[in-house]
Amino acid sequence: MKPYEQRLWSEYTQLVDRLTKLTATLENWACLDFVPSCTREQLSLQAAAMTLYLHALEDRDDFKGINEKAAA
Repeated sequence: MKPYEQRLWSEYTQLVDRLTKLTATLENWACLDFVPSCTREQLSLQAAAMTLYLHALEDRDDFKGINEKAAA
């Protein structure tokens, strides 16, 4: 992969990881063993924004080729 492709793939995989963890936090809100520093609504808005960004990355034409290279 070219350097920009590596950066884009890294950004994508980090975003997927962070969104997965944030979604798990929201789904298990009542069972958390700590008190979050912000409201559930704020975290829900953040998750929505992250999801939109994830879809924007996936829709990029150059990402489709990078995804194929990463899967190989």
